[in-house]
Amino acid sequence: MSNFIKFICLILCLYSFTSNVLGQKNKIIVKKNYPYTLESTIVEIPLKTFCDETKVNPQKSFSIKDKDGNYIPWQIVPNYLNTESYLLVYDNSFENLEKEYIISSDDIGAGSNLKKTNCHLAERDNFELKDGLVFGGEFITKGFTKIPGFHKPQNGFYQYEGIGWESDKVAYRLYLDSRNKIDIFGKIKNEIVLDNVGLYDYIPGKESYQNMQDWGMDIYKVANTFGLASFAIFDGEKINVFSKTDSTTCNITDDGNIFSGFEINYYGVDVDKSKNDFKAAISITAGSRMSKVNISAKRKFENIVTGLARHSDTKTIWSNKENSEWQYIGVYGKQSLAKDNLGTALFYKTIAAQKVDEDSVNETVVLKSYDNEVTYYFCATWEQEPTGIKNITEFEKYLTEVLNKLNNPLQISYE
Repeated sequence: MSNFIKFICLILCLYSFTSNVLGQKNKIIVKKNYPYTLESTIVEIPLKTFCDETKVNPQKSFSIKDKDGNYIPWQIVPNYLNTESYLLVYDNSFENLEKEYIISSDDIGAGSNLKKTNCHLAERDNFELKDGLVFGGEFITKGFTKIPGFHKPQNGFYQYEGIGWESDKVAYRLYLDSRNKIDIFGKIKNEIVLDNVGLYDYIPGKESYQNMQDWGMDIYKVANTFGLASFAIFDGEKINVFSKTDSTTCNITDDGNIFSGFEINYYGVDVDKSKNDFKAAISITAGSRMSKVNISAKRKFENIVTGLARHSDTKTIWSNKENSEWQYIGVYGKQSLAKDNLGTALFYKTIAAQKVDEDSVNETVVLKSYDNEVTYYFCATWEQEPTGIKNITEFEKYLTEVLNKLNNPLQISYE
């Protein structure tokens, strides 16, 4: 009887083991439906689905490889873009219509050991305030800031005047003051640079990056325009750029190797004779010029207005694609502060566009909120980038490819 019981136990153990093996899938199959090569692609995978299909424990080490055995960088992002946790997989060249990734929980492998994105925030410490300007002290890196009451444009409190985020291709900054505008740092090398940009600029209004540095320079004139896809509220009569709030905070939510982002919270924004709290979540991924913006609010809101500065000697391009889920506005020409070619673009959902318009200095679009959110993307491409776009034909080709990617998300399955 004893031997029989042992035999039965062995059979049950084998059955359990076989069932687990059969239920475990160790391949991710990713498909696209367009023929051109995707460079620097991020594959977005819901973490729960990934764990259910592969039986991988995300708390333990695992690796992702391509079919040739090369390690593929990955990053787990909790609360990805205000939703659930995601596994992001970075591939620098997606050539064929289908690509296979192999999962192994027995291999320590690598997530991403090369930093290709960055989110950076630094404010002055041990300073002296004179006539509203900040002198002395040093810039200290922070993960969170509450904008102080004394802060005003170009007073020197924040390193390069606000918060910055970047990929290896381009860097952006958001002014943390009454302007609330987005600006561009153009790069002449594919490196992470923001931590050192303007680090020793201690005289307000005398920023070093106005001139060419070894990494690049500030290449965009914002002034009284919308800048690069900055955001505001439109009540049908006037535009509110969140310049007046009860308080404003900003915090870095992710500072990973292939994904970085931050949130800025505007509390007590005057909207139609009442107040509302707004949150903007902004992010960027490795190898990409594209930055994603998601605007949400505590109470219902109707729309967001955004746009692009239109400088002299530029041409505006509208996609106006029929049966397209996404559209774009692009501005291209000699509009950089280096007096050479710079392209800027804004991508928005067709269904959300209430009004596409222009004024004397901007191309604008009013975007309707759905589920109390508005989402759009923007990008900039400078001809002095190492792989820069040199003319308007190349720029239009790039915009068309981005639009195709937005309209046709990658399809994911498991084997």
